[in-house]
Amino acid sequence: MDSFDTLHFQIIRYPGGTVSNQFHWQTDSPSLESLEMLHTPVVFVLNMVTETLENQIAMLAHAEFLGIKIQHIEMGNEINNMGSDGRAKFTSATIYRDPCAVWISALKKVYPSVKIAVVGVNKNYSPDTRLCNDTLASLTPDSYVLHKYHNPDFYVIN
Repeated sequence: MDSFDTLHFQIIRYPGGTVSNQFHWQTDSPSLESLEMLHTPVVFVLNMVTETLENQIAMLAHAEFLGIKIQHIEMGNEINNMGSDGRAKFTSATIYRDPCAVWISALKKVYPSVKIAVVGVNKNYSPDTRLCNDTLASLTPDSYVLHKYHNPDFYVIN
């Protein structure tokens, strides 16, 4: 971890991206204890696919116990991405929005000042992209998470 500390990260996503929807914080790596050593603000990406709200609040409580401030939360990772396990569970904006509303309400009760982001849509996965973002707007999130992946044809390979 010493080498990470010298990089002076401004913020870290925990547990990361792709693994987030299957991450079990009690058994998977990296552990919260290893995160504590970085002394860096954290965006917690919650596992809404295979864990419960209670489990994820327990993770946040453990992080707080370790001295990690709970300031930023993402509601899952890339649930709008074709082929992702999140997309398999949340097949529409409404099916994602409804549990998000419950989770956000519960999270704000425990962490009133936390900033919460929901996964928005920035790709034309379907004709209802605009409808999807309008549906999510009813959650009044603090922000949206949008991932833009460029076409590999745009890269120069040496």
